[in-house]
Amino acid sequence: MSSINSERRCPPFFAFFVLRFFPPSSSSSSSSATSSTKRFRFGFSFGFNAMPSSLASSSSSSSSSLNGGSAFTGTTGAPASASCANGTLSESRLKKAREVMTCNQDNWREGCLNNYDDDFYYVDGPGLTEVRGKKQMERYLRNQFDFSRQFLTVKEETCAADSYVATWSLDMLLSTGPLRNLSGISTLKFKPDSDTIIYHRDYLADGAITENSPVVGGLVKLQRQTYTSCMQSDIGCAKILGGVK
Repeated sequence: MSSINSERRCPPFFAFFVLRFFPPSSSSSSSSATSSTKRFRFGFSFGFNAMPSSLASSSSSSSSSLNGGSAFTGTTGAPASASCANGTLSESRLKKAREVMTCNQDNWREGCLNNYDDDFYYVDGPGLTEVRGKKQMERYLRNQFDFSRQFLTVKEETCAADSYVATWSLDMLLSTGPLRNLSGISTLKFKPDSDTIIYHRDYLADGAITENSPVVGGLVKLQRQTYTSCMQSDIGCAKILGGVK
C-alpha cells in the first residue's frame, strides 16, 4: 500500500519551478486555498458506482453529463462467480460489499449509505479526507457526485469473516475531462454480528487525476515522466534530479 503515495513526492526542481512561475498571492491566498482544498479533497477521492441487485455477472451501463458536457457512459459490475461466498464471508455480507463498491450517482443512498453503520469510518483514496458517521458520509457522497460521474467494476475479491478487499477499475468524469481505467483497491470491515459496514478505506493513486488539473497538471505530468525515464535509463536519476548528499 505504501507505493500508492510514493509518486506524490516531488523533486527539488519541480518545487522550484512552481514557486518561480506560480508564486502565491498574498491578497487572495486565503480564499483560494479554501476553495482549492475542497476541490482537491473531493476531486481526488475515490467514488462509488451503481450495482445491479443480482450477485451474478451482472453489469449495467448508463450515461450522464457533467456541467453541460458531452454524455459520459460507463459500466459497473462484479465477478461472475460468487468468489467470496465460500464460508468465510456470508452471502448477505458479500451482497452488501458489492453494493457499496459499485454504488454511484444513481443510487448512492441505497447502495452505499444504507449499508453503513452509525459508527462508520471512511478514508478516501489519497488519504486526504476522513469521514466519521453516516451523517457526515451523506454530505460527503452528495458532494462527491455533485461534481463527478463514476462507474466502477470490481476485478478481484478477497474475503474473511468480517472483511472484504477488492481490486477495481474506475471510469470517472470530472469538469476537466474523462478519466478511464483508473486502478485501485478498497477494504471494507463489517461490524461483528451484523451486516453493516463500520470501516471503508480506498486506495487510489492520484497521479492521473492531478495531470488533468489546471495550471499544475502539465508540470505534474512532466515530473512523473522525468522520474519514470531516469529510473529506466543508464544515466540514472541522481544526475538528472540530484542525488542524496
